[in-house]
Amino acid sequence: MWEAMVSAAQHLFSPGPLIAIALIVPIALLNGLLVSGGIPVYVLLLGLITHLDLWIAIPIAIAYAAANDATEPIPSILLGVPGSKSSQATIIDGHAMARQGRAGEALGAAYISSMIGGWIGGFTLLLAIPIAREILEFFGSAEFFLLSMLGIATVGILSSGAMVKGLLTAFFGLTISLVGFSPITTDVRATLGIAYLWDGFPLIPALMGLFAFPEMASLVMFNTTVATARLDRLLIESQKDVWKGIREALRHKFLIFRSSIIGTFVGMMPGLGATPAHWIAYAHACQTERGARKSFGTGDIRGVIAPEAANNAIDGGVLIPTLIFSIPGSAPMAIFLSFLILKGVQPGPAMLTEHLDLIIALAWIIILANLVVVPIVLWFAPLLVRLTLFPPNILAPLVMGLVLIGVFQNAQSLGDLVVFAAFGVLGLFMKAYGWPRPPIIVAIVLSEIIEKYLWISVQAYGVSMLARPQFLGILFVVVAVLAIGYRTQRRGLEDGGPNDQPVVLENDFGNRTWQRRIITIEMVGELVLLTAVAATFAYFAWESRRWGAGTALLPRIAIALGTPFWVARVITLIRGERSRSKSRIMDIGFFEANAESPRDVAVRLISFNCWVVGMMVGIWLLGFHVTIPLGVAFYLRRYAGTGWSGTLMAAAIYEALLIGLYDTIVGLQWNEPLIFQILGIQLPWIS
Repeated sequence: MWEAMVSAAQHLFSPGPLIAIALIVPIALLNGLLVSGGIPVYVLLLGLITHLDLWIAIPIAIAYAAANDATEPIPSILLGVPGSKSSQATIIDGHAMARQGRAGEALGAAYISSMIGGWIGGFTLLLAIPIAREILEFFGSAEFFLLSMLGIATVGILSSGAMVKGLLTAFFGLTISLVGFSPITTDVRATLGIAYLWDGFPLIPALMGLFAFPEMASLVMFNTTVATARLDRLLIESQKDVWKGIREALRHKFLIFRSSIIGTFVGMMPGLGATPAHWIAYAHACQTERGARKSFGTGDIRGVIAPEAANNAIDGGVLIPTLIFSIPGSAPMAIFLSFLILKGVQPGPAMLTEHLDLIIALAWIIILANLVVVPIVLWFAPLLVRLTLFPPNILAPLVMGLVLIGVFQNAQSLGDLVVFAAFGVLGLFMKAYGWPRPPIIVAIVLSEIIEKYLWISVQAYGVSMLARPQFLGILFVVVAVLAIGYRTQRRGLEDGGPNDQPVVLENDFGNRTWQRRIITIEMVGELVLLTAVAATFAYFAWESRRWGAGTALLPRIAIALGTPFWVARVITLIRGERSRSKSRIMDIGFFEANAESPRDVAVRLISFNCWVVGMMVGIWLLGFHVTIPLGVAFYLRRYAGTGWSGTLMAAAIYEALLIGLYDTIVGLQWNEPLIFQILGIQLPWIS
């Protein structure tokens, strides 16, 4: 062991690897700010460095992944848009803090927590090397299935005052995530005859539709900046706020430690990745920290610390199954696994003897990357805080331009833009009527893993899996989490407080007639959502008659578990009980907009929606190179009143981004615009 540690240090701390890490970190940080830029560019990077020496290529690959992860809290906190599929938990309290003018505090706490979490994850990887194989062999497919279900259930129960809607949304999300080819058989499920849906709903378009579009629409509707408080002190005290957040995080060192251990442990479970770890850490903090059941979801800094500490601790955990069992711990690790094989390193139990120094080096790279990356991001945090003061009609088109590019980049298909639009409408409804959105994303991420492990467990163990001590132990944790969550919410409602006031939409126009009208609108909106859920359950139940046993098993379970919550919500509506909680844990509602004219709000929403639809139609007709720069420029000029110099500069920057990054470096294959097809014009950026 000591000889391997010395060998790893000699290789890693030589000039070549250190220079490589220093060069790749800024690139990773910049790329991480782009929507869905992580994995596509990661694949490209690994292809470029395949020919390099092993001890230079490996540090580049791991340092890039660690640095790229460091950008995740930025859009989550500042814009309420997940930086990746695993960063939704940070939104809940992080974006609430940004609204309160405390974005600097949130960023400071997030990054110091993630740095410490990364260190703990790296050191855990070092300590786990001798016993990792025995730990993982203790768990089987049945336990992995339950852990995945725990991830979805945890998200559902955290809805303050809306646990029924949270769990109903979780099972609805699990159902729609099963559209397409079954990983168990060759059956195709619930595609409505649309070939595009054979692969199911893609994650990035669904994620951006559910979060990015509603958040930008909310800004534009109520014509407000992200920050709505401390506006006079925000810029002056932004540096102080960052340091205040750092100090506050260090005060909760035991929470950081516990959350980091959760992140590392869940990361060790093959295929689970970061998503369940984030939410389990958040739920753990919500249920164990003093006063958290009332303050989480309203801008509690502990709601940022817990998921971010788990976030970077995962990096050490996911390497354990990847290296020792050749089972990727996450999607990026699947790519990294292939890269190792190309470099002549065969992951598996033999790595503990043949490449022990490499495993140790990977742990040190994680620790070193966090040590380098976090101070850089903290240095720029006061500058990033300025985004919360951008006028909405400037910020929204700039963000949406990047979102549309990122959505298309996911699979280079116009169908992804249609999925984005569909989930955008769903997300806007859910945001307006207090239905939590994260359970749908968590279900899409975990559904394939859940289905695979469920079927393997049924085939391998049958009913006997219910008698496995490991299974019973995790089942006890799942039931305990559900019970504690229910008990916590009941106490919160009995105690009263800010979450005990019945509200509908999170705005008050100061008009009793309008408020009564909102109550009616809420009922209609709820019925629309409930009808959509019921139709989905009924369609899947009907179609499942034609599927094989393996294909139909999980859809039927999801429908059976979700139907009681649907019935409960319908009964609640019939009784006339409405949604509670102005600050909804698990989601972020509309801004308050006192003294606003309902007509002005509606006009702004319709105008923004028409612009987004026009952008997508323009992409189909004219392509990205024409539509994105001109569309953003039009919005800035028409709605923000930007001068010609600023408008033309924004268009030029977007065109430079499209040509310089996506055409030249990434080599993205754009759609062939319909107009140019008709005219027979061949564009240089379309091969």
